[in-house]
Amino acid sequence: MKQQMILFGILFLCITGNVTTVLAEPPNSVSDNKQTDSYSKAMEMHWDFNESKPVKKTQTKTKESLPIQSTQVSEKNDQTTHKTRHRFLWITWLAYFLTAVSCFCIGILISIYYFRKQIAQKDQDYQALTTQFEKQKSTIRSYQDYNSKLKKQLATLDYQQSNIADQLHHSLRKVDSANRQLMDGIQYAQMILGAFMPDMKRVKTFLPKSFFLWLPRDIIGGDIYFIHEFKEYIIISVLDCTGHGIPGAFMAIMAVSQLKQIVVHENCFKPSDILMHLNRNIKSFLFQNTTHSANNDGLDAAIISINLKTRQLTFAGAKLPFIMVSNGQITTIKGDKQSIGYKQSNTGYHFQNHKIDISDDITFYLATDGFSEQLGGDKNLRFGSKRFQDLLLAISQYEFDKQSTLLIDAFDSYIGNNERQDDVTVIGFKIPMSRFHVKHKPFRRIDY
Repeated sequence: MKQQMILFGILFLCITGNVTTVLAEPPNSVSDNKQTDSYSKAMEMHWDFNESKPVKKTQTKTKESLPIQSTQVSEKNDQTTHKTRHRFLWITWLAYFLTAVSCFCIGILISIYYFRKQIAQKDQDYQALTTQFEKQKSTIRSYQDYNSKLKKQLATLDYQQSNIADQLHHSLRKVDSANRQLMDGIQYAQMILGAFMPDMKRVKTFLPKSFFLWLPRDIIGGDIYFIHEFKEYIIISVLDCTGHGIPGAFMAIMAVSQLKQIVVHENCFKPSDILMHLNRNIKSFLFQNTTHSANNDGLDAAIISINLKTRQLTFAGAKLPFIMVSNGQITTIKGDKQSIGYKQSNTGYHFQNHKIDISDDITFYLATDGFSEQLGGDKNLRFGSKRFQDLLLAISQYEFDKQSTLLIDAFDSYIGNNERQDDVTVIGFKIPMSRFHVKHKPFRRIDY
């Protein structure tokens, strides 16, 4: 289309230029002059020819009329020249007009071409926009469908969530009720267990320099201690029974009941005999001396008997140690490698007694293994017996109330975010020499 328009414009300009050139060409003045001269010469020749003939009146008349005819011809030529010039001017203006019209037409054609080109481009843009719009419209429809599906799914999920929330709320109410019942039972068990614990106000009357740290893992537990004063004897014992929580507390109550029966009612004050009787009684009470019993429970124990008359302390242990600190030195007496009450426990086993002469500068400690077995620290390792003994040596110089606080701080610091492994029980005390009313004797240990 563009090439056809250009060819049409060129052809139109060529035709218009040729026509203008032909029509606007001015008359040839030289040719006219030549015609005039030829005509004059012809008249002269005609005149000479006539002179050579006899003169007639008519010829004379013709010769006289020659100048008049020449003048007429000249006027006629002038008129013709004027007309020719007028025609030339008209044709020139017509050529200019045609040229202007041609340029105008070409401009219109070019404008039409570019206008049609712009229209075509806009049509293409419109088609592209329409295609894009259709795609977006299709995408929007797909999103709307997806959104509709999501709304349905959300409605279903809301319904399910509502049902789950109701069920969960109902379950939580049941769990909360069961937890309250369980906590009520544990608190009641704690009250019962507390009834078997020593009266600390009374204990402070005969052991004023002492502390008793009891930290059960689950409110109640299998650790328990027993203290009894009778005449010239003071019995102090620590028991570490199987289990934690309610099962451990049940074992602790049973064990301390048997211990109380042996010490109070049977008046047995020798630690080795107390452990042997306790071993037999617990195996018998739990029927663990028979083959049909399915359970296998027991305990570890450390028992001290203080004779106020002889100013001697006797210790016997079933896997639990006895620790003494004096003059910056620590001494540990290990218990026998024999537990109490288990099926494999030997009821005829005789525990070893260790006798120590008491002095004012000795601090005594009894403890279960809950402190030393606790995991913690940077490497999540056991606290360890050695570290525990070093801690006791470090705190022995302080008052007993502060010693208890320092032990708790050290334990909490070491455990960090770890869980409690076991119940913890630690007892520390000194025996004032004023209780004996005898002269001071040097430290002496006797084992038998």
